[in-house]
Amino acid sequence: MIHYQLKILSILVALTCCCQHVSAQKTTGNLFHSVKTEKTDALIDSAYAILNSDPGTSLEYSQRALYQSKQANYSEGQINSLLLSGMVYKKIGAFDKSADAYFQALRIAESKNNQVKVSSCYNNIGNIYQAQNNFEKALNYYNLSLRIEEKLNNKPQISIRLYNIGALYESLDSLDRALTYYYNSLLIEEEIKNKEGILYALYGIAGVETRLKRFDNALENLNRALKTAKEMDDISGLTLVYHEFGKYYMAKGEHDKSVQALKSGIEFAKQAQLKNELMVLYLDLATNYRRLGRNEEAYQYLESHLRLKDTLSGIEIQGKVADLETRFQVEKKQEEIQYLKNLNDIKSKMADTERRSRNFLLITIVMIIILSVINLRRVAPDTRSIVQISLAALAGLLLLAFIVSLFSLPLSWQAYFSSFRDVVMYSVPFLFIGIFVAERILMKQYLTRAADYTRQIQDIHPAASEKIITLRFEGKDAAVSIPLKDVLCIEAADNYIALYYFLNAVVKKELFRSTMKMAEEQLAGNDEMIRCHKSYIINTNNVAQVSGNAQGYRLLIKGLEFSIPVSRTFPKSLINKLKKNS
Repeated sequence: MIHYQLKILSILVALTCCCQHVSAQKTTGNLFHSVKTEKTDALIDSAYAILNSDPGTSLEYSQRALYQSKQANYSEGQINSLLLSGMVYKKIGAFDKSADAYFQALRIAESKNNQVKVSSCYNNIGNIYQAQNNFEKALNYYNLSLRIEEKLNNKPQISIRLYNIGALYESLDSLDRALTYYYNSLLIEEEIKNKEGILYALYGIAGVETRLKRFDNALENLNRALKTAKEMDDISGLTLVYHEFGKYYMAKGEHDKSVQALKSGIEFAKQAQLKNELMVLYLDLATNYRRLGRNEEAYQYLESHLRLKDTLSGIEIQGKVADLETRFQVEKKQEEIQYLKNLNDIKSKMADTERRSRNFLLITIVMIIILSVINLRRVAPDTRSIVQISLAALAGLLLLAFIVSLFSLPLSWQAYFSSFRDVVMYSVPFLFIGIFVAERILMKQYLTRAADYTRQIQDIHPAASEKIITLRFEGKDAAVSIPLKDVLCIEAADNYIALYYFLNAVVKKELFRSTMKMAEEQLAGNDEMIRCHKSYIINTNNVAQVSGNAQGYRLLIKGLEFSIPVSRTFPKSLINKLKKNS
């Protein structure tokens, strides 16, 4: 034993040396990792800077940053690269690829429990669905993002999410819900004193109140919004507020006031060059003049509306052509990136294939080891023996691996592990074969003994006993009287026992509330009744046959369709009882 302990101690010393060598290299590795992450972050920043001006190059940079992040195992870089790729794809209308990039980023963020990035992913996915007019899914992802921002107590982002959700509910004509979210957004913006946020929250609230025909509330919020926009000197905000004033007065039927508000909105829209807003203002103004019966002025503004609409349609077509060209360039650039990436990954994939093959072989060996340990139960008489044999085999393999690793100096953890793996691969099959052969030999011996016991039982003819036994059980009047010769066995069944016996030459089974211990105590003095197993008491006079294999013996009782397990020491006791009854 001391000799083995010294060898194991030698192995531990060698492993300690290896760990110190790895620790010495760790600091240098961290420095290289830091440099790589800085380069990746710089590449991502450059990609963001040219997102609108050159999306093709922006995608190339993001893909390179993603590759570098994977090589450095830099999860933050992977998430940011994928988010940036999703933005590029969304910009060119490739919503499927954009969503794929966002979902990849989401999986990484969730695996790292990076809640800030998870929220960003949810919000961007919501934007994708909103752009496709899939408001239901957009709301779902906005809500997921909102819950995270609430846990983080990030008030500016909470307000933005609330406003977005309110706008979506308004698009779905769920006005009460929209109003709730707008008001919640307003409360937060007022708390953090963000005038821009206050302006847009008031604008949203006034629009919903107008649609609900709650004009007093709408007017109050519009006046507050107008005051805020003037304080900020926000021309775009003034355009929206005066347009909303026009809608408000139009809804009340006060078309003269609506005309004045819409004309003010038109002036500010021209200053801010908000052409889409200006186009709608022209149409609303034409509607007001028509309702006032001033058809000539209505016609003039309707004509202005149509002219601007045609202009914007032409611009939109040109924009779509430009987007198609950009998308073509992006996809071409992506194909080039993918081609180069495939070339760089060839060696890595070959190494992965070889590593998977080795792992598969190692898994196979491990399965053989497990099966060998299971088969030890058929050879070893008890659990302690199994543990001793297993530990002895493991110690032998570890020692042999250490000896083999001495031939590959200098000693290292990698060399020792490689040696251990090779030793296991070559040694385990022989161990398994040895256990299998031993099992066959023992099985043959057990079968021979079982046949011998069966012949002895068949030669014994115990005298028929007319003795009547009475068993009492829990419960009122719970008792049974039966000839002892008719009892077959008693079986444990949770809080009950099952009594098997002959009644008019037919096997009958009855359940009684009792324990095996109570039954055994009542049967004391009846040598025929023996407890052969923790769950069974048998009548040895009714044993028909003994069967067995390397795992143990089983008894076949007359009239029963199942066999009963016995302990390893039982067969000798059974023979003694049978001889005593003969």
